[in-house]
Amino acid sequence: MKHFVLPLAFLILLALADESSSLYANPPDTTLPAKVSAENAVYVEQAAFVLSRCTSINYERSVSQVVWFRFGYGSGKTGSFSGSFQGWGRGPMVMLMLLTKGGSSRFEAGAGGSFMYGRSSYNRSGARSTELTIHPSASVGYRFQPIIGGVVLRAGLTYDYYGGFPFQISLGYAF
Repeated sequence: MKHFVLPLAFLILLALADESSSLYANPPDTTLPAKVSAENAVYVEQAAFVLSRCTSINYERSVSQVVWFRFGYGSGKTGSFSGSFQGWGRGPMVMLMLLTKGGSSRFEAGAGGSFMYGRSSYNRSGARSTELTIHPSASVGYRFQPIIGGVVLRAGLTYDYYGGFPFQISLGYAF
């Protein structure tokens, strides 16, 4: 009987090590947990061109991997070289943003509107007006935003708030 124990133990070990055995039918999950993508972003945006400038604070929420909803509040100021026109305004802005698929670096485009309460003056005529106006908003540019969250950097061309401000840069955080 002693002579059968060692070969029998060897055969049992071989059966346990066989990949088709029941021990390996449902192997333990050894994969890393899936990365959770950041669904929110907050950032400050500065846009300017010559005598025009705008600053806004924005919140974005992802609807899908490529569609984001943007809500912001900002103010803008514009003027002319001759001083014949000056204006300022502030208010909320909403946009639908489309991002390319990919990793941390993406291109983006968006469209929406800004609702501005502002004042404008025409120095030559002396006329002034304070009113609520609706302006179209559009944006196209580059975004660096790590998928799992972190620092958000945006740069591009934009038209929003009071009179439009072509060059924009943004800094914020995604979570």
